[in-house]
Amino acid sequence: AGNTGAYAADYDIYVKFEGPSQTVQITGVNDDVLPVTGNVLSGGWTNDARPDVSGTLSAALGAGEVLIVMRDGVAVGKAVVTGTAWTYSESADLTDGQHIYTAHVEDAAQNPGATSNRYEINVDTVAPSQAVVLTHIVDNKDPVTGDVEDGAYTNDDTPTLHGTLSAALGAGEILTVWRNGELLTGADVKVDGLTWSYEDSGLASGSDYTYYVQVQDLAGNTGTQSNSHTIKLNTDGASQGTQILSITDDQLPWTGTVKNGESTNDRTPTLNGSVTAALTGTEKVIILRNGSEVGKAVVNGTAWTYTDADITTDGKYTYTALVRDEAGNEGAKSNDYVMYLDTTAPSQKAVIDGITDDQAPGLYEVRSEEHTSE
Repeated sequence: AGNTGAYAADYDIYVKFEGPSQTVQITGVNDDVLPVTGNVLSGGWTNDARPDVSGTLSAALGAGEVLIVMRDGVAVGKAVVTGTAWTYSESADLTDGQHIYTAHVEDAAQNPGATSNRYEINVDTVAPSQAVVLTHIVDNKDPVTGDVEDGAYTNDDTPTLHGTLSAALGAGEILTVWRNGELLTGADVKVDGLTWSYEDSGLASGSDYTYYVQVQDLAGNTGTQSNSHTIKLNTDGASQGTQILSITDDQLPWTGTVKNGESTNDRTPTLNGSVTAALTGTEKVIILRNGSEVGKAVVNGTAWTYTDADITTDGKYTYTALVRDEAGNEGAKSNDYVMYLDTTAPSQKAVIDGITDDQAPGLYEVRSEEHTSE
């Protein structure tokens, strides 16, 4: 019969087939886990299992629109949008491995806008396993060269560190050098199998420097720290001058002072000298014989003495002295003081042929064991 009852209330729906018009760009992924922090380039490595993704929009979101973040093809959340900038923070740890982010705007009808660029990161949270040893630090600057003991002085402001690895470095792994707790960014560490070396620079005299080394991978994970090694740098030369005043001979039959250029039969001569000012810190008076260091003087105020060790060979000996500190810095050399060692008795035999009495009243030859009035 076509009779109709009362009409129901209106129910409105909005049909939209076109997605949002804004374009989205992922501009960076931030790593805030030490030791390497900051932006992770697309395709790069990170040890941050909860990185922050950020980017831009071509225009502000409209009513009901949201920005969806996709990871490995799956929607993982909505970004926080401020104007045309946005960020998204992971709320749970990512698994180690490759992850690819994209993003797009979605309207209230769940129509998606254009997909952003792909942004790839590689997550690695496993630290390198190699053990590193800092075996020694070498001073290559004259006059004192060689290994610098832990806590000792050096005058070399470009010291060379040497050490070993328990296993070879893996792909992307490097050795990092730390000085006084600061990473030496870009340090050129030379690695040869299981040994390594590094020459430092830019050091300041009067400072102490403590080094350690560790392995770091592409994601910034670091292995166990090596032992530490401290050096004390002093490149300032000693200011005192010194002088050799005399050499003393205490070998019979003639004893006393041996003047510069004279001879002696004393194989253990004693040098006597002075310094222009009292020694300070680690300074010593160094004695050189024929250009080679033979010992350190005993210093009392501004006077000093040194008794040489047994000299076995006769000949010419030239002594000099200078002030040197533990770092190897030297003051000016003293005057040369030359002595000639002669311990060989003359080979000639002297013979007494006779004794003549020339005292009046008579002149005559005095025979052996006879008396004379002279």
